[in-house]
Amino acid sequence: MDDRTFQMMWYFLFCLFWAVNFINGTQKFLVAAACALWFFESDEDGNRTTDLGLAAQWTYWNNVGSVAFGSLLIAIVQFIRAVVEYVD
Repeated sequence: MDDRTFQMMWYFLFCLFWAVNFINGTQKFLVAAACALWFFESDEDGNRTTDLGLAAQWTYWNNVGSVAFGSLLIAIVQFIRAVVEYVD
């Protein structure tokens, strides 16, 4: 394995960490938003309804940057752990 391939391997590993954490964070936020909508909103008869579309709108319109930044921080920590594990 030459040096360029080795560098690309680490780059793709970091991108994998970031993508997996972004998908996981988006999924967790979407479920949390749907649960919050279900808990705090009810119709006039007292029945609870869940609007998954509104939860997705909250996730992708208002909070996707926060999810991306949080997943970046987690990916950096995972990448450092992977480098330390490789050196060990």
